[in-house]
Parts: sequence; C-alpha cells; structure tokens
Amino acid sequence: VIKNTLDPVWKPFSTPLVSLCNGDVEKTVKILCYDYDNDGGHDFIGESQTTVAKMSEANSSTEVRIFPIVSLAMH
Repeated sequence: VIKNTLDPVWKPFSTPLVSLCNGDVEKTVKILCYDYDNDGGHDFIGESQTTVAKMSEANSSTEVRIFPIVSLAMH
C-alpha cells in the first residue's frame, strides 16, 4: 500500500512461477490496479496485460521494465 500520492512506486516482489502462470511463460498475466479506500470502496485505476516471457526480457536485475496501466474508464 502506497499512501497519499498520485505517483506511487511499489517495492519489487516475487511470486512462484507456478502460482503466477502455472509454469506457462507465454500465458497472459493480467495486472489490476486499485486505489485502496479504508471504507472498502476501492477505486479501479487501470490494468495491464503481459506474459512472464515479456517480463523476463530485462537483461539484468537492475534493468527496469515498464508496463503501462490502461484505465478502461478512459476508453
């Protein structure tokens, strides 16, 4: 949770490949982004879709990969 900012930067995290895409690196992974509200009325910000193969294209652990979040409300 990143509080009180319109420009959040999230900490890196890891998850087992099998729980992310069942080991299929070409399977589409959908990332949903919400604005958390204490009252439970979380606001949808947007989403991004990619594959583990595309996320793995970075040449080193210091290279940053950017995955645009698209708001469906803007379409």
